Amino acid sequence: MRASARELIAVVDDDPGILKSLSSLLRSAGFRVATFGSAEAFLASAERDEARCLILDLEMAGMGGLALLAQLGKPLTIPTVVLTARQNEELRTRALDAGAHAFLLKPPVAAVLFDTIAEAVARTAP
Repeated sequence: MRASARELIAVVDDDPGILKSLSSLLRSAGFRVATFGSAEAFLASAERDEARCLILDLEMAGMGGLALLAQLGKPLTIPTVVLTARQNEELRTRALDAGAHAFLLKPPVAAVLFDTIAEAVARTAP
């Protein structure tokens, strides 16, 4: 198990299938997972303050991922991994400029996702 296993990972995506598959994948690696079908649901949750990493889709109904990053403020207090289906350099740049730790394409390679989460959490560890 990686050092960040057992940490709470928050996943925000408006696609129920993505939420289910990412939740299963992360749990299989020993992470605790909280899933949210919208940015608004994440912002209103108690898990927001407990999460050690946020996995975030950019394009969602309602508040999108970039708007959520702006709402969370800079510097981000929660390491964020953007996970999107669109390979777009402008979106990548905007997400990273907003404070995201990484920008990965869907579907993520499990080992790359786990390593990215561990790196993101380690960089923000007290």
